[in-house]
Amino acid sequence: MSDALRRVATGWPGKAFVLLVATLFAGWGLIAVFIGHSAAIATVGGERVSARQFDYLLQQRTSRLSHLPGRPADLDPSDLSRQTLHELVTRAALADEAQRLRLGVSDDILGRFLAANPAFRGMTGSFDAGIFQSALGNAGLSSGDYFRALNSQLVTGQLTSAVLAGPSAPHLLADALYKYSKEERNLSYVLVGPAALAPFPDPDDSVLQAFLDSHKTAFEAPETRTCGLVVLDPDQLVKPQAISDEEVAAAYQARKTEFTRPERRSVQRIPFGSSAEAEAAIKSLRSGRSFEEIARDQGVSGPSLELGFIPKSGLDDPAIADAAFSAKANKPVLVPNGRFGPVVIRVTAIQPERVLPIAQATLRLRAQIARTKGRNMISELRGKIEAGEAAGQSLETIAQTLSLDYRVLGLQRDGSAPSGTPQDLPGGRDLVQAVFAAKPGDHPDPLRLRQSGYAFYEALMQQDKFVYYQVLSSTPAHQQGLTEAHDRVLTAWRQQENQKRVAERARQLLQQLASGRALDAVASEIGAEVKTADHLRRGSHPGELTPEAVSKGFIGPRGTVALANGPHPETRTLLRVDEVNWPEMADDPAEARAVNRQLAREIRADLLHVYRERLAEDRPVRLNQVAIDETAARIQSASALP
Repeated sequence: MSDALRRVATGWPGKAFVLLVATLFAGWGLIAVFIGHSAAIATVGGERVSARQFDYLLQQRTSRLSHLPGRPADLDPSDLSRQTLHELVTRAALADEAQRLRLGVSDDILGRFLAANPAFRGMTGSFDAGIFQSALGNAGLSSGDYFRALNSQLVTGQLTSAVLAGPSAPHLLADALYKYSKEERNLSYVLVGPAALAPFPDPDDSVLQAFLDSHKTAFEAPETRTCGLVVLDPDQLVKPQAISDEEVAAAYQARKTEFTRPERRSVQRIPFGSSAEAEAAIKSLRSGRSFEEIARDQGVSGPSLELGFIPKSGLDDPAIADAAFSAKANKPVLVPNGRFGPVVIRVTAIQPERVLPIAQATLRLRAQIARTKGRNMISELRGKIEAGEAAGQSLETIAQTLSLDYRVLGLQRDGSAPSGTPQDLPGGRDLVQAVFAAKPGDHPDPLRLRQSGYAFYEALMQQDKFVYYQVLSSTPAHQQGLTEAHDRVLTAWRQQENQKRVAERARQLLQQLASGRALDAVASEIGAEVKTADHLRRGSHPGELTPEAVSKGFIGPRGTVALANGPHPETRTLLRVDEVNWPEMADDPAEARAVNRQLAREIRADLLHVYRERLAEDRPVRLNQVAIDETAARIQSASALP
């Protein structure tokens, strides 16, 4: 082996280092800690399973499961430990069988295997001793153990390749699987709902009370609070329509620059190393050469050439700015005193100054002036509200005195109204949390809501909205009685009764269909419509047909009738299989090949599983249960598994 490695890594510093590095990086996909001289937790024939192997593999599987979303809550860590141990035992049985058959791999093959691995190469494409040495220091592995692991992997690979060579999917099995996956059916169905039932009267209170007693948790009233609100919103205190034309005109004149877009020009620029070169370029342009040719000669293109459409203030070189905004379009101009040397510029397009007319600015100005007045009012109103609170006045009295809108609303902890309906709240969840943190009668600090808006031409402004609130009453969570919850209890009782009666009615109708009655006649009797769903495949979910209904539609042959849950709790689906279509594999050669490949893979996987299991059964297996239990307990306590 050392000779092979020497040939692969000529020039490396020493045979010992080569062997160590090669064994470390051979087949980087190997799990390095699967080898080592740690104590054996199991022996299978002549092969040993080390504690390091078990420790590493169990840690990996435990970590993956603990981070999986939707991990089973009842996952038993001991099951995972047993599965991991079983996997290692069957691997060891395979390695022992390879040893029994005297399978092996030559040093030359191992050397070529190492050399072919791109993970081991440096910048030149060949082995890089520095890369290997750095990784070797991080790995902390025994070279001999890792080398044996690589050898074992290749040897057992020979054995499994021989076992798996040849198996293919039987044609009958492939054909059956193809037909199963591609089978299409046409169904007719009828939805049986409450309309199919004869009217039935409401129950008396004794029945409703019994229903309430058996469903108490469904009729628990949550805690509710009633509060009064005063919202100081700049946009609501002063309306835009209250702003006069004179105020708009004055604001427009005072802020006219904000409604003015300055002249913009599209400018191109070619820099030169000297004035002589720039002047020569100007002469060439006057002689007929194009601006683009001169730019190419100077190696100028892209952002270096095109400055874009910019106002004069956007040019940071005053000399270029003055020249560009005094030049005529498409007439090259020499700027000898540019900040970074002489340049030749050309203006390719001009956008003249544009002033937004007052007629187009009026709506924005009215809204902005109103908002500004509203913001100025808020400071004064806040002082008056807080003075009234200090005097012991209620928020309602303060609002009446100041002619402010006062609103009373009820809240549950989720922000909905006491009836359960959603409602739009100033401050949203912040208001809900504040109301449920306050005590009835108190005057808490107002909520301050930050909001942004555009005013004038393009100016972004910030403003504050304040929500004053006072808790008027609080009703704790409680169990509702029949008087309080009568309507809800009656609705729930009827829903449950509808479900029971619809289910029984649907079973009766199914028996009639099974006895030969036509589906049209059944539909007519209950005032329903016969609907169809064509070209269905297993697993499809078309419209009103539930997955259960589609599944039952594939149970029997043509003419089969079945009953399934409907799209709503109070409905059931009666269905009939009208047509069954079995496609032929020969009609789709590509799909047929894919089915054969998939089946062959699964057959080989099953064959390998059975082979490994049999090898393990035929060999004596000795377990160090104490070491196994200690390792499993340590990993379980450190993991996220319950």
